[in-house]
This record gives sequence, structure tokens and C-alpha cells, in this order.
Amino acid sequence: MKTEQRVDERAMEEWRQLQDIVSRLEGSEYHVRGWLLVLLGALVAALFSERTRLTGLLFGGVGAVIVALFCWMELVVRVPKRRAIRRADLVEASLRGEREYDGPLLGRSLTRHGGGPSWEIMRDELRIRQFWGFYVAVLFVVAVFAAVTP
Repeated sequence: MKTEQRVDERAMEEWRQLQDIVSRLEGSEYHVRGWLLVLLGALVAALFSERTRLTGLLFGGVGAVIVALFCWMELVVRVPKRRAIRRADLVEASLRGEREYDGPLLGRSLTRHGGGPSWEIMRDELRIRQFWGFYVAVLFVVAVFAAVTP
């Protein structure tokens, strides 16, 4: 009984730590998106500034590169978040008694050895509409600004 209680306590502690990790990484995702919008806002200001000679074509190219780079940065942040979510699912299943607790494995589960290859996770994240929908909308706005500027 005491051993089972200690295992449950360790599982609960690992689950709490995983929840903290997921929360921090979600905050990082929003920071990436926020900085993207700040940089694009500065680029729009430069586009309409009389002191710069930024053409619509140059604006569109630079804007698209910035959007692509920030999309990649968010994907990089999403990899450990997805690994933490997967591990949290396993820990929750052990807390419900559906499987044996095999931990603590916090460090191992967040590395590529414990959570699967990064490229597979990135591919899976790209299938999520809420992820790519934001970047498609931002690219559309960049394209509109590029098109209406001579």
C-alpha cells in the first residue's frame, strides 16, 4: 500500500511538472507570434514611410521570409510541448490505473529519444488547422499590402 502511494505521489509530481512545461511552452508560442506581428508592423511602417524606398515586391519578399522563419521557430517550440503532452497522457493513464507507472521519465520524455523524431512531430503539428491557419492569414495580409503598394 505504501509503495503504491509513493508511486502515485511520484506520478502526480511528474504530471504537475509536465503541466508547467506545457504552460510555459504555450506562452513561448504566443511570444513568437507576438514578435512576428511586431516585426511585420515595423515593416508596414517602413513601407509607408517617406524616408524608405521599400517597394511592394521587396516588402512581400521580406515579409514572406519573416513569416516562414517565425513559423519554423514556432514549430521548434511545439516539439517539446507535444512530447510533454504525450508523456502527460501516459502519466494520467497510470494515475487512472490503466497502465503501470514507468517513471519518473521527465527528462527522457522531452528528448528525441523518448518522444519520437522531431520532424515527425513537426509534420503532425502542420496538420493542425489552428497552427497553419494563423500563418496563412498573415501571409495573405502581407500579400495584400505588397499588391496595393507600387
